[in-house]
Amino acid sequence: MQLAKKGTQDFGLFGGNFIFLVSSGNTMRRYAPLLAGLLGFLITQPIVVSVSAANIPVNILVYILLPSAIYAVGPSKALVAIATTLAVFILLTRLAYQENSNTQLLILSHALSFALMVVVTITIVLRVFRAREVTADIIMGAVCVYLVIGLAWSFFYFFLQAMAPGCMMAIPIATRGSLAPAPLEQYRFWEMVYFSMSALSTMGFLSGEPLTPMARQLAVVEAIMGQLYIAVLIARIVALSTANAMKSPKIE
Repeated sequence: MQLAKKGTQDFGLFGGNFIFLVSSGNTMRRYAPLLAGLLGFLITQPIVVSVSAANIPVNILVYILLPSAIYAVGPSKALVAIATTLAVFILLTRLAYQENSNTQLLILSHALSFALMVVVTITIVLRVFRAREVTADIIMGAVCVYLVIGLAWSFFYFFLQAMAPGCMMAIPIATRGSLAPAPLEQYRFWEMVYFSMSALSTMGFLSGEPLTPMARQLAVVEAIMGQLYIAVLIARIVALSTANAMKSPKIE
């Protein structure tokens, strides 16, 4: 089959031909909603804070993230069923928390959210590294994995802080067995997102709030995970691109 029929483009990266095989059909958009949602929140959150001095409600993030996460793990019926089950329980616990601001409900909600992010991460990682060609969908999936890893750690950090107030940051989340009003949850969660993304990208946590030794050690683990993922991913993409370039006839 001729190279032109595959819809390839030569980008000339990595000292050779980087073959970017653009797939067609619905599979190309498998991870687009999840990627758009994640990037959208990361971009709009600081804007909303600057304009209104308020954080984006966590519920909005969760409600948009759940359907896109379920769609991302498809079309496997088993994975869709697992993701849907987790999503339903997450919704129920968050709705129950709105009626009764109890710490246990919020802890359960974030634990389930963490579990869902783990399912999404493992699913997409396996697909990315089992792929035989570098498609647009695979690239979007790889980016999604990086962002979902950061979000998963955010849920995990919040879960730990709610379970044992003060174990991550000096100022506790919970007081007298029940959670403070929703605005504190919003603030604390986005603080965890910022802390997680800072650790994942090795940018460093620039907040003046003191961190515990446990938080620092977990941040190191997350940073190592992020750097290893990027290194292995680049190696995999280069290997696939080189293999595809050797199989395809050169265009004179």
